[in-house]
Amino acid sequence: MVKSQAEAFKGTTNKYRMMVINREVNRVMKSVKTFLEKKAGGNIPPEWSISLTLLETYLRQFLMATKQLEETEDLLVEGKRGPVPNALLNVQAHAATRLEKAMSELGLSLKSSKKLGLSEPKKDETALDAFFKTTMGMESTMEMEPEEDEG
Repeated sequence: MVKSQAEAFKGTTNKYRMMVINREVNRVMKSVKTFLEKKAGGNIPPEWSISLTLLETYLRQFLMATKQLEETEDLLVEGKRGPVPNALLNVQAHAATRLEKAMSELGLSLKSSKKLGLSEPKKDETALDAFFKTTMGMESTMEMEPEEDEG
């Protein structure tokens, strides 16, 4: 079923959605800062502050777009001339690209971590898996407990 963009966002209140996203962003950024402090020998250099701000911004944008897409479950919305791809798909893709670039700048991506000798990735390990393994001691992002589905 194709919905209008306005109908697609009904359901979860923006205030609650932002609270959940902010909590997740804060948790990840705390881990990133801890990781970078260890990497830098105790103090994060001031010149990294812009990159950290960008990382936080892009992470928030990515999570917001992802959460809204999960809630709408509509990849198509009604446009002027019929169904069109949900604009959130584009927002999510651009945020993911910028997020990966910011992660790479700070040595948080798999490739940059390998170059810096921070972790030796497994063949099938993703950048996110390597980050969680290094910063949170988790073997995989799949170790996170799934949310229970109501209904």
